[in-house]
Amino acid sequence: MMKNKKLVKEIEGELRKNENRFNVLGFILATTSIFKGTFILHHEGFFLNYVEPYLRNLPENLIGSLILIAGIIKLIGVVTRTKQLKRYGIWLLCCVWWFQFGLAFSYSFGTGYPHDSWIYTFCIASICIYEAKKGVFY
Repeated sequence: MMKNKKLVKEIEGELRKNENRFNVLGFILATTSIFKGTFILHHEGFFLNYVEPYLRNLPENLIGSLILIAGIIKLIGVVTRTKQLKRYGIWLLCCVWWFQFGLAFSYSFGTGYPHDSWIYTFCIASICIYEAKKGVFY
């Protein structure tokens, strides 16, 4: 079997270059989540003011903690370039941001008043899916 050694060397070099590149989008997602989780934890009642009335009994501190922890896991994975932490972090972020989108959407188009928070959470949740699909953690 013939191998083009120059081509193989170029491909391996490009793969190594992509592994060493800093993941800016993952960093932005992680820091946004950390800020959001911290905000929810420090301002009691704010998060649940924008959900359906029948969902007002949700554990707000638990939701804020999950968002904060998912962001920290992703941030550690991005900074240390640990594939496993990046993988866990992005899937946790996908879950918490799509959950937030569901809450915001149901409030805005349900019994609540029109509110634009569903647009923001939809954008962040979509970026999470894009990041997971891109597979920068492999």
